[in-house]
Amino acid sequence: MKKYKIGEFSKYLGVTADFVKYYEQLNVVSAEKTTVPKRYAFHNAGRVIECLRLKSCGFHSREIRQIFASVSSDELMTMMQENADQLKKEMMQKQVSYQGHQALAAWAARTKDNPAPYEYLELPAHYFLHHTDYDNFVEDPAVYQALPSWMEWMPAVKSARRLRFAHDPAGPVLHDKQWGFIVEKSFAEQYGLTINEACLMVPAQRVFCYRLYNTPTHPDPALALQDALRAANENNVNITGEVIQDILLRYNDHGVNRCWSNVYFLLSQSILANKGI
Repeated sequence: MKKYKIGEFSKYLGVTADFVKYYEQLNVVSAEKTTVPKRYAFHNAGRVIECLRLKSCGFHSREIRQIFASVSSDELMTMMQENADQLKKEMMQKQVSYQGHQALAAWAARTKDNPAPYEYLELPAHYFLHHTDYDNFVEDPAVYQALPSWMEWMPAVKSARRLRFAHDPAGPVLHDKQWGFIVEKSFAEQYGLTINEACLMVPAQRVFCYRLYNTPTHPDPALALQDALRAANENNVNITGEVIQDILLRYNDHGVNRCWSNVYFLLSQSILANKGI
């Protein structure tokens, strides 16, 4: 049986030399080390091809090593099902990411040159997960029980801040501020995100939405949202005390931190009735 140097062996199989070395370290592929340089017998080719097949099916290296070491047919079936489930989840996540990319591009095209980037709309029910108070993480175990499943589903899960404004004759005064994450209730239920007592449910309601495009960020929300607050005031929108801003994108533009975001002014039913909206 012919034996090959690693460069020849990997070339004949369409893989890199590092690929062969990696599975040699896992004791899946063997080399004869009595010669310099070491050589690989032809019978290893089948193992390399099987490693490629298993890897493409989603098996991890530790599982591949186990399969070549010792595994029963029942154990193999269980591993196959677990990997199929994981691949299905990853495919759904890729689809969500693609849809998020398309939605963001459409949002930017719609907002970029719009002199009046605001509208009244129906905001679907959401969950808000309070994560920080700007300077410190929230010390609530329930938050970190829910958080991992939320982080898997960005960009459907968005960074957001929840603000409360107090009424004042001189204008709205920021009363409270929270950073966290927001996701549509229907999405959370469809994809099985963890929902517990740390998750605030924001019911579906009519809102005044202002879209901020290329807006400089600022640690003071009142300054960061001044364009949105001005537009709300010009349109005679009363604030019920709560504003939600979801962050679509943050970036640095030649030293200036900017963001794209939606600012939702939650409207009371009495205000809607009075305005005929």
